[in-house]
Amino acid sequence: MTPEGKIKKEVNKLLAELGDTVYKFMPIPGYGGMGAPCLDYLLCAGGRLFAVEVKKNEKALVTGRQIATMNTIRRAGGKVFVVYDDETVKELGEALHKKTRKSGTVEDISIHITNPAWRVRELLRSDQ
Repeated sequence: MTPEGKIKKEVNKLLAELGDTVYKFMPIPGYGGMGAPCLDYLLCAGGRLFAVEVKKNEKALVTGRQIATMNTIRRAGGKVFVVYDDETVKELGEALHKKTRKSGTVEDISIHITNPAWRVRELLRSDQ
């Protein structure tokens, strides 16, 4: 396993502990340069976007494209983390725990094969 892979394993362990209080998306890296640039993880907790870039250590370089992506996310109100060791993973965990504790319970949309789009839209609108 690569050094970066070991850090991702720790992040995944943290996210597994938080369960479904955090939405996780891991984009496919370097997908032929297609689409918008992204970081290693996009997370949502307590109504806030968290973006995470994982590096193998504190000396690993963050690319110009990654910094531009981080700035865009920050300007849009998201929180950005660069994690590279146990301490930075812990900082991410503390921020996520803080947000999940503050978020209220959200009633799940009942799952029916025939839920019409207008009904799902109404249910989602009640969250806002």
